[in-house]
Amino acid sequence: MAVHRLAKNMHILIRGREYVIKERLADSKIQIEDLATQECMAVEGVFLREELFNGHAELLGSAEEQQYRERQSKKRFLDDVRMVKKKLRRKWRRRLKYIKVIIAEGVETLTPRSLQPISLAVAEKINDPEPPSWRTLSRWVKAYLESGGDTRSLMPAYKLRGNRNRKFSRDATKCADILRIIEECINEKYLTRQRHSIQFVYDIIRARIERDNRHRNKSDRLPCPHYDSVRRIIRSLDHYEVTKARYGERIADLRFKETKRGPRPTRPLERVEIDHTKLDLFVIDHETRMPVGRPWLTVAVDVFTDVILGFYLSFDPPGYLSVMQCLLHSVRPKPYVRKKYPQIKHVWEVYGVPETIIVDNGKEFHSRDFEDACLQLGILIQYAPPKLPYYKGTVERYFGTLNRGLLHGQPGTSFSNAFEKADYDPKKNAVISFETLDEILHTFVIDIYHQSKHRGINDVPARLWNSSVVAHPPALPQSSKDLDVLLGKVLSRKVSSKGIEFEGLYYNSKALSLLRRRSTDGKLKVKIKLDPTNISVLHVYDQLKDEFFPLPAVNQEYTQNLTLWQHRVIKRYAQQQVNDFVDIADLCLAKERIQEIVSRDWKSAKKSATRQKMARWLSLGKQPQEKSFDDQMTGNGNGRQQELPQANLNSAHSGVSDLGSAFNVQNESIERSDIEGQILTDIKKRPSKKSKRVEKVQKRATKSRKALNPAPLEADETDLDMSGWTAGFNLPK
Repeated sequence: MAVHRLAKNMHILIRGREYVIKERLADSKIQIEDLATQECMAVEGVFLREELFNGHAELLGSAEEQQYRERQSKKRFLDDVRMVKKKLRRKWRRRLKYIKVIIAEGVETLTPRSLQPISLAVAEKINDPEPPSWRTLSRWVKAYLESGGDTRSLMPAYKLRGNRNRKFSRDATKCADILRIIEECINEKYLTRQRHSIQFVYDIIRARIERDNRHRNKSDRLPCPHYDSVRRIIRSLDHYEVTKARYGERIADLRFKETKRGPRPTRPLERVEIDHTKLDLFVIDHETRMPVGRPWLTVAVDVFTDVILGFYLSFDPPGYLSVMQCLLHSVRPKPYVRKKYPQIKHVWEVYGVPETIIVDNGKEFHSRDFEDACLQLGILIQYAPPKLPYYKGTVERYFGTLNRGLLHGQPGTSFSNAFEKADYDPKKNAVISFETLDEILHTFVIDIYHQSKHRGINDVPARLWNSSVVAHPPALPQSSKDLDVLLGKVLSRKVSSKGIEFEGLYYNSKALSLLRRRSTDGKLKVKIKLDPTNISVLHVYDQLKDEFFPLPAVNQEYTQNLTLWQHRVIKRYAQQQVNDFVDIADLCLAKERIQEIVSRDWKSAKKSATRQKMARWLSLGKQPQEKSFDDQMTGNGNGRQQELPQANLNSAHSGVSDLGSAFNVQNESIERSDIEGQILTDIKKRPSKKSKRVEKVQKRATKSRKALNPAPLEADETDLDMSGWTAGFNLPK
């Protein structure tokens, strides 16, 4: 370290401006000159000392000393000798012992006669087996004096050793050609998104040099550089530019950005972060004990106090519903905790309307309903930059704390990655129901998270909230009704005499009837809002009064305190019960028996009305104009012959003539074919899970067809008059 004195020609850097001492004045003041403006001023020596020790000034030394330091700074940088290796520090102390003796004896001329005896004497005193020569001592003394007595100038500059100019050959032209090839290969292969390895780039360099040497004389060929030289060149590149070229600008900014502390709020609810996560835990159904899946959790966290303002737990994916329910839970007080979970020790007295909420760029946060709701509540929305989760660092840290500190230790956890899960099957080990998980989350938030010390705020969240809201009371909505209306999702529904139908439930009241009377054509479509946590009431918008009014459900016993998710589960369960009760195979067999009864009584029925009903059951006569069964078989009743139905083409004589219609047995064959086709069609339309019973139905249908459809009668063509009859024409009456 150099030691300076306030002497003439001493350069001083004061608050970023450089001055030089011109001379000492008679009144103990010092005259200094500003090198930029060349203005002189007189200052007290005490002032310079105070500025120096306060860190506002620096003694630069004389002009010669400055030039020496500039030359040395180009070679090395050494701020503290303790930062170098012990081996170099031992050599530095060895050199310093020789210099101290030379300076103490006042040697003025650096000659062999004056320096060699000192070298031998000091070497014998410190047991140095290899004393330096007088030329080495002379060089050390010059460096020490030129630096103004700075002992750091005696530190060995080992970093400067070696080939610093990358001389691959003694020929400068060849060196330039090799460097050009290396730089081209690095730019084309290494600094790309393919992210090739250094070994791959080195092989390309060798191949290009070999190809280039084929066009050169033997004496002019380029030598191949060593792998270490290429690696050293690549390692010396700017790391930011390398990462930007290989991984992209965003990754480079994340890796090398200057991390600073984000904006810190000064009061509760000034900055609230909202985000979603899929919990690392499988839950089961409370009744069936079967795994249901991993629920979603939406959380709102106050940045100033780290308290959890509210959350929403459901199986619905992130959307407008989850955001609004989380915000609704955050704004409202939470007295239900004491009644619902009396075992929780502390209270959750957190509520209020946030001033600013920080969200990501999900579609649910860019919806018009969400923006309008926040605008009416006076909430400012601030969107985090894309793919920058640290912008919402408070809520992201909470998710990590929740998974690691709570969920990963519970049966049924899915962990964060496959390596942590190993052979653990979360579905087989799941034992926690949805209701139990909700109780666990409340306990964790109120009794653990809020009562623990957080490093970010250096305090306990619950204590900091309680002490802060005294000076900054939370903002509240005008009324609870306004809050319910604002935080509901807007839907459109038609109004009928039964009221408004939603998810199979009907809502009606006198107010809705009065609203329906205003419609001239009787067709009215209104906007509604619903609280998914309680579907016992809707809110209907009255366009004339420009306000919402409540509309209760008709079945209050069922809908009271019922959530929309619970209602959908009940509907699915009821539908499953109906599907399990209905046996498709038995229905097919019953239809077959009905077909047999109708076919058996076909001939005995004489009334045309009875025959028409039977024909309708047999699915006959489905023509553009409805006709009776006899008209379809023989004509339209006016003497004009009609074509037979397409089903007659399936008779035993189809393709030869229409004689088959003259035999009654063929009619029965047609009917049985229709019966079997109808049964098989019903089976295809409503497939049964019990494949064995379906096969049984088909076998019974086949047996029935064989029993009712004996072998067709063999008509003797010689006994029939076939003249004038051709295939495709109906029989004459």
